[in-house]
Amino acid sequence: MTLGIGKIPSDSLFLLTKTAYSREVSKIIVSYDHGSETFTSNFDKLKSCDVFIEFSFSDYMPMYSTISPKKMAADIQTMGIGRSIITTGFGDWYHPPPAEGMRMAISAMIGSGLSQNETAILVKDNPYKMIS
Repeated sequence: MTLGIGKIPSDSLFLLTKTAYSREVSKIIVSYDHGSETFTSNFDKLKSCDVFIEFSFSDYMPMYSTISPKKMAADIQTMGIGRSIITTGFGDWYHPPPAEGMRMAISAMIGSGLSQNETAILVKDNPYKMIS
């Protein structure tokens, strides 16, 4: 079973992951909260929890954020390519269609210094691990 966890306080997050694993949840995806210093300061603790971190490209769009895609790429590298997933977060009427959002995210990540192989892992290989 896979559990998706939204943006919740870090203390609740760690308690929830511990409880989920004790109840035989095998895979956990945690939405990255780029606005939380507590979250970013706990990357090492998150790595030890064996979770995947979801980086939603919509969080880096200029209409919502002043954080650049370069910062997203840096945060992904800090967390680790092997433990990260990129999603679009595009599904609302004011966004481009999700497929276009994914094209934009891939282009932005490659333009921000990630290799094509690293980007493929983030948008294809790691998400596949969550559903297989």
